[in-house]
Amino acid sequence: MNNLNPHYYLGLPISGLDKPLFLNFEDHSGKSYRLLDGHTNSLFGLIVTDIFIKTNNDDIIVSISTNFPQILGEKAYEDIIDTYGEPHSVLKEDTVTEEKEFLTDNFGTIKSGRFSLSDVTVHKKPILLVWQYNDVQIVVNNNSKNNSLKILFTDISMSGKG
Repeated sequence: MNNLNPHYYLGLPISGLDKPLFLNFEDHSGKSYRLLDGHTNSLFGLIVTDIFIKTNNDDIIVSISTNFPQILGEKAYEDIIDTYGEPHSVLKEDTVTEEKEFLTDNFGTIKSGRFSLSDVTVHKKPILLVWQYNDVQIVVNNNSKNNSLKILFTDISMSGKG
């Protein structure tokens, strides 16, 4: 997976990967693995920090999640469009619908909130972008508050099977 194109691996047996894996968890729907690869992987010009692979009960790869220590930039966005076309949804936090504050063990506080989402252009710093590419759904979670990015590739034809 050095030249990472996650959608190519969807629908293939996990045994076909020639990289070391760590089993994160197993449940009624399948298994989740973390790819343990000492080589630097990149996707759309972004450095990947973590790769998680979900299989169904037949050990077929149904989703791949990639994490990055940065938000989605213009160049990476253009590369995604070159590969998958225009996104079907580009969403940003809109109105606060619920806000809570919790005390932590060390007497600090953590804020939690829920927001409604509205359609925006990519230049308005969206938090969620969604593509549909054949039987693959690509969901980009762009978290500018934590300077992080997650891209999830899911084979929607396989997601209910296993």
